[in-house]
Amino acid sequence: STAPASAAEPRTRAKLSANCRSRMVPATNATDAQGLGISAENITSQGGAAAAISSLQTAMGTLGAVQGRTGGAMNQLSYAVARARTTAVSVQASESRIRDANMARELAGLTKSKMLTESGLAALSYANISARSVLKLLG
Repeated sequence: STAPASAAEPRTRAKLSANCRSRMVPATNATDAQGLGISAENITSQGGAAAAISSLQTAMGTLGAVQGRTGGAMNQLSYAVARARTTAVSVQASESRIRDANMARELAGLTKSKMLTESGLAALSYANISARSVLKLLG
């Protein structure tokens, strides 16, 4: 985060970690009249009116800075939410591909087992036929 322009300007910091958890640190200065340094100025004199205008201009600048930082924090949080959603979709897609690969591996194993069983049965059948043929010839 950037340093405030003046000591009266409130600070807001957002920390976004790699795992998309966010933590907002609230402003330390209030944005009410007292926190902005606005007091009941006597505007009956030219000097009092000038002081009131100056106080209001400073308060408006401070509020603008607070709004800017708040908007920036909102953008960071929106980005973090969008990134978390994208990550969730990617994780779901990866899990689906893993399940598909596991299913394909299991189906390949099942096919291999069936082929071995059938070839074994065919070999046994052929062996029985050959033995009968030899017995017929001998007998």
